[in-house]
Amino acid sequence: FLLLTVALAAAPGVCCSDYPDRLQLDNIRHNAATNLNPEQLSRFHVMGHEWGSPVVPLLELTRATGEPAQGFDLVVMADLIYKGSLHTELLQSASNSLGTDEQARVLVSWDKNNQPEEVPVGFLAKAEQEPHYLFEEPSSRCEAGSVTMVALRRRLP
Repeated sequence: FLLLTVALAAAPGVCCSDYPDRLQLDNIRHNAATNLNPEQLSRFHVMGHEWGSPVVPLLELTRATGEPAQGFDLVVMADLIYKGSLHTELLQSASNSLGTDEQARVLVSWDKNNQPEEVPVGFLAKAEQEPHYLFEEPSSRCEAGSVTMVALRRRLP
């Protein structure tokens, strides 16, 4: 839903990825076709991605905007931290997808009702240990009802 909103806001290009399962990806395409006009839909790309695998195919989608494939300005991970055993792979995919601009961000959100508290705590602890990220100032943590969102940025030299 969030990525459809970004596409509606005239972002130059939006890539929505999910586990490479045809039914899941077809559902995303259906939702996009139902909610976006043809011009918006031309900027909305759907591609399967298994966490930890090479992100080059995802990055190639940024070429559709006419720019070199250098990474995304914004990586949104909504309700993806549920599986603690894959946090390293998830962080790897996010880091490898993120552009090098100092304004580039990773937004991570989760619903407290859908997982035990130790899952997001473990994910954020793992992210802090990664050499790629620094947490934004505390104001980057936003809570709305049972949903929490945290912004991460690339660790700059």
